[in-house]
Amino acid sequence: MEKFIEVLSPAGDINSFKTAISAGADAVYLGMGKFNARMKAENVECSALKDIVDYAHLRGVKVYVTINTLVSDAEIADLIAMVGDAVEAGVDGYIVQDLGVIYALRNVYPGIVLHGSTQLGVHNVRGARVAKSLGLSRVVLSREATIEDIKQIARSVDIELEVFVQGAMCVAFSGNCYMSSLKFGASGNRGLCKQLCRLPYTLFAKNNSIDGYTLSPRDNCMIGKLKELIDAGVVSLKIEGRLRRAGYVAVATSEYRKAVDCVLAGEEFDVDSAKFNLARVFARGEFVEGYNAGKAVIDYKHNNHTGTEIGKVVRSEKFKDIYRIVIDTVESLSCGDGLRFVCGDNEYTLGVGNVDSVGKYISVYGKNYIPNDSKVYRVLDFAFESEVKALDRYKVVNMTFEARLGEPADLRVECEGVSLCVVGEVVRPARSMPINVDSIKTQLSKINDEAFRVGDIKVDIDDNVFLAVSQINAIRREGMEKLKEQILLRSKPKCGIGQMPEVKVVSCAYDSLAIVDESANIEHLVGKYEALILAPTCYDIAVLDRFLDKYNKCFGNPLIIKFPIIALAQDMEVIDVVARWVSDNDLVIMASNIYALDYINDGLRVMAGGDMNICNKYAVTCLSSMGVNEVVATIEAFINTRLTGCYKMGGGKRVLMTMAHCPNMTLNGNRSCSGAGKCGGASKMSLVGNKCEYTIRRYVVGACYFELVDSYNNKTVCGNSIDDLRG
Repeated sequence: MEKFIEVLSPAGDINSFKTAISAGADAVYLGMGKFNARMKAENVECSALKDIVDYAHLRGVKVYVTINTLVSDAEIADLIAMVGDAVEAGVDGYIVQDLGVIYALRNVYPGIVLHGSTQLGVHNVRGARVAKSLGLSRVVLSREATIEDIKQIARSVDIELEVFVQGAMCVAFSGNCYMSSLKFGASGNRGLCKQLCRLPYTLFAKNNSIDGYTLSPRDNCMIGKLKELIDAGVVSLKIEGRLRRAGYVAVATSEYRKAVDCVLAGEEFDVDSAKFNLARVFARGEFVEGYNAGKAVIDYKHNNHTGTEIGKVVRSEKFKDIYRIVIDTVESLSCGDGLRFVCGDNEYTLGVGNVDSVGKYISVYGKNYIPNDSKVYRVLDFAFESEVKALDRYKVVNMTFEARLGEPADLRVECEGVSLCVVGEVVRPARSMPINVDSIKTQLSKINDEAFRVGDIKVDIDDNVFLAVSQINAIRREGMEKLKEQILLRSKPKCGIGQMPEVKVVSCAYDSLAIVDESANIEHLVGKYEALILAPTCYDIAVLDRFLDKYNKCFGNPLIIKFPIIALAQDMEVIDVVARWVSDNDLVIMASNIYALDYINDGLRVMAGGDMNICNKYAVTCLSSMGVNEVVATIEAFINTRLTGCYKMGGGKRVLMTMAHCPNMTLNGNRSCSGAGKCGGASKMSLVGNKCEYTIRRYVVGACYFELVDSYNNKTVCGNSIDDLRG
């Protein structure tokens, strides 16, 4: 069987949707009016959904709807109704994040196809195993996942794997950035991110500092790694960009379509040319190949599309009430292009209107004076984006037509396994001019539908028969309409109708808890808290043993160990050892990511931490069905009601994001460190900007990871608390 690899393209509006299909997408993902992580996109209204799904299905393209946000109890009913409209429209699958949404949809719409969003944070074998148990047929892996992680998951779990191959990257681990939410009430987990990471900050460490966009990652481009990804077990290659223009969608889809076809055919393709074309439509400086290519992901000099350099400014001269800007370039410019001028630390942008030739130079016009010798970058190449060749996306229709005297005319239509027959009027003898075979074929070939092309037409008629052109046209139209109906019916996923699940309630075993690290003076916490949650800076058994000895002298309840959010293959070796240590000492795991829920199957007691983003009663019920009996509600600002029986984070420092990226590399010229935890000053870093100050906390598993911690109240990490809020 021929291997199929899906090219999955973004659509922020109808134009981008059709552009993606024309450029060669196998599937398109889009958002509806609510509940998607790109609320700023135009998205698609329910009333238009059936038409665009039909448009895609007639061309053999799948449609996935993103409902990849966190949802409150008050919103669940609206979400269920919206998905009902999408189910009726024939949507192929739904990209989901919220455990409550997953649980509710599986019960209300049995058989529904659900894909775990990258916001769900699946990145290792245990996480994929949990996702499979939740009823997900596919997971969009976290961008931090390595090729080795992908291989291990593909070998171990029967679940489809999708990865982002092109576009923007978050500096934070997806799903666990609360910066925008807690600072402005605009949650990234609700599609409203303010992109505070793209603002300038000063990064400090000891006596070193650097100014710039120190939290702003470069763009991802994996087109040179396609064979490795496919061989590792990836089945869907996802292009980011629902907020990008249709021209970007066209170029990105086209380049990946050509590259995938070459890889599957065992042919070479020009990677450098593909990267150059992709950079022309959007790139923040130089591309990176994900988080694990041994290269720093931050380009602190750029936070937006840099474009491609095309020349320099010769002079700017006054022209009426604007400036004529004369450019020395070998490139041609056209109306609709976008330019960026760079002179030292100053930048100017210009949308090109009129273009004139001045000798060997080209002139454009703008309101700003541009200094001589300014470098010129093209950030929008209108002609290039418009010339992407549309692929022919059609189905071949074969027809067999019979006409026997005294019997109804008969037309059989066949297309990709669909076969049907329609009959027309009774065939009469010709009084003068009989119909001939060529005339019938001519009329049958006029299907006038861009989704179909006529293939083989066979005509078998009696001699001296008469058929009006209108009769032939009518039977052709009826045949094509029924064919489309059958194709759309066949491509509509089978989905049942169930009911909302019964809600379960979890408990709070403690009246008060506090989060500490191994350096905390816990004697001062005795009497204030019933038990402690250890979030170590080093997941080393010797470190844990020392702390446990100290803890057992002060507290009677078992210690709770916070498992890290990120645990790649090299980290899981460490985490599995820690899990055995937890079991040997009858302790408790606090899960920060769904992978940690898998330890329930090993007989361990697991509670769900705040990083699990639990914000509705169906998520609580989902966890309860898995054996989790204690839950900490999310710290997301939009949750302003209590979840019955759940803990809620109280005062103290708040972790705003978790990063696999090492800020120390940015400080030290993007040089890699000598090993996990050996960089010396990395644990004493801070970030200042946007009228805020943050500390950066490092912790070590198999590798180093970093947390951006809110310094708003100058408390130490042991000031974090979880207060019992029984509803």
